[in-house]
Amino acid sequence: SFPYTTLFRSLFESAAPAILDSQSPVFLSRVPKIRGLYTSEARADLVQIQDDFFFVNWRKAAGSTAYPGYPAVRARFKSQWATFRTFLAGFGIESPAIRRNQVTYVNHSEQNEIPPGDLLTNWKPPVGSEPTGFSLSTTYRLADRNVDVTIAMQPAVRTIDNVSITQTTITTSRNLTDGAASLDPAKELDELHRALIETFQSITSPAAKIHWRPE
Repeated sequence: SFPYTTLFRSLFESAAPAILDSQSPVFLSRVPKIRGLYTSEARADLVQIQDDFFFVNWRKAAGSTAYPGYPAVRARFKSQWATFRTFLAGFGIESPAIRRNQVTYVNHSEQNEIPPGDLLTNWKPPVGSEPTGFSLSTTYRLADRNVDVTIAMQPAVRTIDNVSITQTTITTSRNLTDGAASLDPAKELDELHRALIETFQSITSPAAKIHWRPE
């Protein structure tokens, strides 16, 4: 693993590379094409590093507390991004030019608690019927802010207890024309987070808002 493990004080494992898009920049050209996963001992805090992206995530793990909220995740991102740049400088590697920033929100609802048809604000199934399957995928651009929004809802089965769920994913992202000028992306992420919350508020029903309460 990278010596970066000692800086993050984490567990390391490798995974197959994730494909973002064909135009993603490569900033660690001498590193094998793998995705490095650095996790806290509790397995809830996660940093993913690949030659074309740097992600900081939170995920629910066994014994983990509730979702810490965007401010806490943002603070951890700033800390880990600074640590990563220090690591690169120590090995004589130039800081990456940021070409795109992205914020993703993932959550799920148990289908026996909230039927899939009750999640959206502008659509409900006919009275007396519930969909046996429900999936949605759409991508559009907020032209006034040049922000791309992707919404996906799909059925799944939670592996720990085999409960049927509906997983909802909202992603906001924006490509940058001058990546070298944006070495601190935190403010950019704040704008994307606002766009994400506005999207959530506009598409979800009152029941979904009460159930998820995104931050």
